[in-house]
Amino acid sequence: MDMRHALEKLCACTAPSGFENASATVAQELLRPLVDEVSVDRMGNVIGIRRCGKPGAKLLLLDAHLDE
Repeated sequence: MDMRHALEKLCACTAPSGFENASATVAQELLRPLVDEVSVDRMGNVIGIRRCGKPGAKLLLLDAHLDE
């Protein structure tokens, strides 16, 4: 999937503050092919985990708002 298509999918969601479920669902769908595990915590944060298998490997945090 290209970046433009991904952004179009996210921007097409109705997701006012406090009601980000639609954009969180799209974010999960977009992350799924890129990571080993996708989950949503009790606060609604979408978490993608990629396990590289190397001890002490660095992690990457992508921090973004999902509301409009």
